Amino acid sequence: MIHVRVPLDLNAIADGDASAFALATPLSLVQILALAVRQSIGERAPRDLFERNFERTLAALDSGDITVTVDGRECRRLDDVIVCGTNASVRFFLSHARLSSIAAFFR
Repeated sequence: MIHVRVPLDLNAIADGDASAFALATPLSLVQILALAVRQSIGERAPRDLFERNFERTLAALDSGDITVTVDGRECRRLDDVIVCGTNASVRFFLSHARLSSIAAFFR
């Protein structure tokens, strides 16, 4: 599980004069995955390392090799939008087909 801090949209708070936006921020799954990859490899990791890991994560999700849950909600499409609080819990799960192929490799 990766816990990511969700950035606040200060312009939406200032323009809309709504404090509710301070408590909940809508983010696309791509944005959340970028935050999770950055969190997992570290803030000081080189940009090219981040880009390679991020692209592999997107490719695995797109091919169905993994599924992602954000705060317990399953997300399968990159254009999903999730409303997050100040932190989001991101989990990655291998698909059953992928698990079977890995298990067969070790037999």
